[in-house]
Amino acid sequence: GRAAVEAYRRVLGLLGRDDPLVLEALLRAAMQAEDGPTAVDAARKLLARRSDHEGFLLLGDALLLSKQSEAAVQAYRKAIALAPNAARGHLKLAAAYLQMNQPEPAAEQLLDAVRLEPNQPEPYQALSRLYEQSGRLDLAIVALRDGINASASAAPTVRAELADRLAVLYERAGMSREAEAEHYRAQTLRRR
Repeated sequence: GRAAVEAYRRVLGLLGRDDPLVLEALLRAAMQAEDGPTAVDAARKLLARRSDHEGFLLLGDALLLSKQSEAAVQAYRKAIALAPNAARGHLKLAAAYLQMNQPEPAAEQLLDAVRLEPNQPEPYQALSRLYEQSGRLDLAIVALRDGINASASAAPTVRAELADRLAVLYERAGMSREAEAEHYRAQTLRRR
């Protein structure tokens, strides 16, 4: 990753201008190399050329990598303002709130993502993890169970992973019969 970052910087230097394609490649390489300052710089230069939903999401991701949570929240809010019905922005905003140790607004954003894309498992998984970390095993179970039921069209391997995770939560809650049923569901899904 580091070598790629340096290579793209050299290309930009040779070009003598900020080419959007090279900036995008530099941003991807910097994110992979976990080079926050370079990622933020590339994302800001890209945003100057395209101030759209995706541009603000990229900037937010780079800021989050750089541990600039408050600035990431602002970037994600701008992305959501440009595309309020895109669940991805709400998921990313929730991640920024979690980095700031603010579970309540994170939960609100995850619930918005569930509302916007009820058939996608990711918001349910994130919500379940959030509730589990908050010591609310009951709500973690409900969120994951709802995710399994809502993601009927997801790939069987994804649903099997959800069932395995739900089985673990049931075991932690002392609900062995329910845990066995989820283990069985996971095995059945993997055979498909």
